[in-house]
Amino acid sequence: PKSPIIALLALALLATPALAKSHGTILSNGSSAAKIAATPADKIPALCNDVIANQNKSKQAMADAAHLYFFGEMMGQRCAKVDYVKALTLMKASGHAAEYSELVHVLRQRASSGNSLAVAAVARLKL
Repeated sequence: PKSPIIALLALALLATPALAKSHGTILSNGSSAAKIAATPADKIPALCNDVIANQNKSKQAMADAAHLYFFGEMMGQRCAKVDYVKALTLMKASGHAAEYSELVHVLRQRASSGNSLAVAAVARLKL
């Protein structure tokens, strides 16, 4: 990566909180995180649209879209409507089991703190 700060920001966006604590991660040039890190701020909305449009093209695309639906933002810019059900459905389909488990954990925490969208998603997903 061109800058350790950009790499850390990209990891914070795409990686689950548990994975974001990893200190030795190196982004490959072809990774989604590397692409996001290299994207100028004014191009983030278009990149968000691409992630949503391509969400079913590969297992990694599913995971990328899942993160976007779960958090609703990329590089600090709101660019997608939060949809926990869609996020968890995509993450499960992506085969990224550890990330799926982490998102379930975060969703349950949000639901227990009274987040109505999270409460509804937990009920709908029967978690």
